[in-house]
Amino acid sequence: MNWLLLIVSIVFGFAILVAAFYFVVYFQSEEDKNVAYLPKIVVVIGITLACINVMTLTSDVMNRDTGGGIDFSIILQIFLLATAVFVIAIVPFTTFYYENVEDEDVHTIRSALMWTGATIFISGLFIGLMYAFLGYAVLPVTQLSCELQDDTNEATTVALEGATKNISWTVRISPSVYIIAFISFLGYIAFSIFGGIGLIALPFDLIRAFRSRPKPLELDEYAFFKRKLNARANELIETGREIEKKGKEGRKNRKKYNKFRAQVYLLEEDYQKLVVAYKERGGNPFKYWAKLIGGIVGSILSLFWLLHIILYMFIDPPASLFLNKYLILLDNAFSLFGTITYALFSFYLLFCTIKGCIKFGLRVLWIPIHPIKYQDTMMSSLLFNTALILVCSVAVTQFCSTAFKDYIRLTAIEMLYGTQISNLKFFSYVFDVLLYVFFVFAGLTFIYLLIKPKDRKKEWDIDF
Repeated sequence: MNWLLLIVSIVFGFAILVAAFYFVVYFQSEEDKNVAYLPKIVVVIGITLACINVMTLTSDVMNRDTGGGIDFSIILQIFLLATAVFVIAIVPFTTFYYENVEDEDVHTIRSALMWTGATIFISGLFIGLMYAFLGYAVLPVTQLSCELQDDTNEATTVALEGATKNISWTVRISPSVYIIAFISFLGYIAFSIFGGIGLIALPFDLIRAFRSRPKPLELDEYAFFKRKLNARANELIETGREIEKKGKEGRKNRKKYNKFRAQVYLLEEDYQKLVVAYKERGGNPFKYWAKLIGGIVGSILSLFWLLHIILYMFIDPPASLFLNKYLILLDNAFSLFGTITYALFSFYLLFCTIKGCIKFGLRVLWIPIHPIKYQDTMMSSLLFNTALILVCSVAVTQFCSTAFKDYIRLTAIEMLYGTQISNLKFFSYVFDVLLYVFFVFAGLTFIYLLIKPKDRKKEWDIDF
């Protein structure tokens, strides 16, 4: 038993739990203080679980380097199956319960159980049917053959003198691994779209936030911009009344409602910016310099990821080990350096995914936005983002296991993702395609933001 790794993992897990608790306290809405304890517990555990999922990769590498005293294959399945339970059952139940808790005409728990039961049934049916017909991994195998040797001492020459043939070996995988693969598949779809968008949008918006930071305003300027915001608010009030009359049923009405939510979000942002510009005389300058630094660091990380995808993941055999070589060198120097670097690159992808989801909701309006704002985030939005982070944490781990294939050789995580899940029927092709989808969305986002950098209508744009 590797006691040092075990102690470090427990301490790190406790630190993540504390950080997740602070995350909820920092972002929760004033309306949810001292209430909604169940959603808060679910968010704290969900965020903790997602972070542990991502960090299992580097823990597995440390376990390999120190003799492999811990069976990580079991640990991986426990955490990943717990993630599946959260995504399919616990988060949906908590969301349904929270949304109906103030409705006196609804039996809250019974209604939440019914909707959650339907979610579990549909998910179980879908997974069961796919497992029955597609629950096989097609493993590439090199077959060696030669004539029978008279002298057994010369049998070792079979690899050099015998014939070789590449064949495939089809094996049935366990149901637990298939459930993990299904969750990774769902996460990979979201990650390939939102992660690709966020890879460009996150550093872009951080730098733009610095460039458009609020400047100190005089009273007459403040009054002028406030009138413009009041006009926008009146327009949105009328739109809200119209939506209330027609309801949110139907694709057209849902799109209009999503657009309304996005415009309200942008109006609130502009109002807060106006308050900072006038009442706080531009606010704390260090906050905006921190955003600039974050944008520059994010730009470097995004560039490194794009280069790594091109040099290592698109080209076969890879043109360069790139980040793999960097991680291996850091691990050889001091394993904690490699762990910190991996955490930086992997968690950056999760942040990009959240940013990409918000950006997509603001521009495309197919999905409602769930922004995370300081002291102004409802638990429904925190639950949505927790589900997104959970499902994408599995996808990010699989993505990193492919990106850092040389770094994770001979680990349990390589066996799970690199051998079993990546060679599954149907999923193997989808995962390959989604890697290109991720890259394409990053490229399209870069072009789109150069052409249309602002989220607001031109007539609503205010510069102060």
